[in-house]
Amino acid sequence: MEVVEMHEQDDEQATAEVARLFEIVGREAEAIGQLDGCVTLLREVQQAKAALGCLSPAQLRAGLQLRQSLLRADTA
Repeated sequence: MEVVEMHEQDDEQATAEVARLFEIVGREAEAIGQLDGCVTLLREVQQAKAALGCLSPAQLRAGLQLRQSLLRADTA
């Protein structure tokens, strides 16, 4: 009788594990969507860095000063 109960427990644990694995697999589309969003953001960052690299020091300074003033206004 004890062997049968242990076998039933093993089956229940295996079934629970299968259900857990299906839950993980079910999140594949969500993971792909998040990854796609991250890749898109990374491309935007790289484009912005490339654009900044083409600016003169005066343009960079002016842009930094504007950004600082906007950040200060947001925190005020």
